[in-house]
Amino acid sequence: LSYSVFDGEELLEQSLKSIRDEADYINVAYQLHSWYGNPADEGLLPLLNKLKREGLIDELAEYAPDLSARAGTNERRKRNIGLKMALAAGCNYFITMDCDEFYLTGQVAQAKKIIIAKNITNSYCPQTYYGYDPTRRLVVEQIGYVPFFARITKSSKLTNRINAPCSADKSRIITKPWNGYERVLGEVFMHHMNLIRKNILKKYENTSFANREIKLQPPDISSIPYITVDNVFNIPLEAINSENNTEL
Repeated sequence: LSYSVFDGEELLEQSLKSIRDEADYINVAYQLHSWYGNPADEGLLPLLNKLKREGLIDELAEYAPDLSARAGTNERRKRNIGLKMALAAGCNYFITMDCDEFYLTGQVAQAKKIIIAKNITNSYCPQTYYGYDPTRRLVVEQIGYVPFFARITKSSKLTNRINAPCSADKSRIITKPWNGYERVLGEVFMHHMNLIRKNILKKYENTSFANREIKLQPPDISSIPYITVDNVFNIPLEAINSENNTEL
């Protein structure tokens, strides 16, 4: 498993804890400047070293973005570093994640059994979204999907020239073997804390979907209904409260 990290590190420890028991190996590819040259928080590297000492992370690797390249190109290069490190560590299944992504351990364990039993080479799962608070799960009609575990070999890579059996982030899709078997799993959900940040504006100003001229703004979700759920991932509310977060 490999995390791509620049910001949102206030969520990283709890995300790691949500999946550490189901991963033999975890690395973090981090950057100290965004795709557009903006600096990371000073506490990022000390936090990563702390989490490594505690055994939540096995390896760290710094990625220095090529500021002359497109953000999407940099993102794939960075995620491919994590993939290569996983291969070097002897892994034969791989998933790439961000700090704001969480899984329920029991669901991951069940999904892994299905992947192995059915010889699935490339799996995908649905995700559910949260709005400005880990206890507010948004009720949206369109479900997004995310690449889940994929079988990897020395020829595997992440590329944007791959089709998937569902609408998924192409920057995360692993090349499929010629005789590969793809499947969308219903047994596991990725819980996406996509609007939960200490500084939500920083996320949208530096996302790979933005550009140097136009900085994206957080979406207006005031009209989107939500249900109240337990804070099952124990995300510390004091770590995410910010004047930049818009209230529902």
